[in-house]
Amino acid sequence: MKNQTPHLPVRAFVAERDSTCRELKTKATIICGTAKKEVVAQWDTGASGSCISQKVIQELKPVRTGLRTVLTPTGSDIRGMYLLDFILPNDVYVSDVAVVDTEIGDQGIDLLIGMDIISMGDFAVSNNEGKLVFTFRVPSIKTTDYVAEAKAADIKARIPQHGKGNTRKRHK
Repeated sequence: MKNQTPHLPVRAFVAERDSTCRELKTKATIICGTAKKEVVAQWDTGASGSCISQKVIQELKPVRTGLRTVLTPTGSDIRGMYLLDFILPNDVYVSDVAVVDTEIGDQGIDLLIGMDIISMGDFAVSNNEGKLVFTFRVPSIKTTDYVAEAKAADIKARIPQHGKGNTRKRHK
C-alpha cells in the first residue's frame, strides 16, 4: 500500500470592505507558547516574508531562532528571526512561520502577512458591486486561471442557442 498524506481540513475566510479601501487588513492572533496576542494584520503580496512589530516581541518574548537580512524600500537591516503560530480570521491556523521583527508598529499594525503565508493557500481579491472582497484558504485546493475562464466564457458566448427558431426540421 502506498504512503498516503493525511487529509488536511480546508480552512478559509472572506473579508469585505468598501471598494475605496486600499489596504487588506484583518485581525489575527499571534501565538507564542501559551501566550496569545490579538493584533491588526496587513496582507502584503509585495512582501516575501512575514514580520511582527517590536512591540509584540517585547510583550510575548519569543525565543530568537536566528538573524535575517531584511530588504526594505529604504535599505537593508539585520533583524531577529522568530518561529511563531498564527490564528487568522475564522480559525484559519498557520503554524511554524519564521518571522522577523521590524518597525511596522509605527504603521499601526503588528503583523505583516507576506507571501510566505499567502503562498500556503489560495488567495484572491475582487472588486465588484462597490465591495472589495478578499479571501484566503489553506491548504490550496484549486488553481485559479482567469485567462482560461475568460476563454471558456468567450467560447460559450459564441455557441448558437437552439430551441428558439434556430433549428431546422429535416425532411426525408
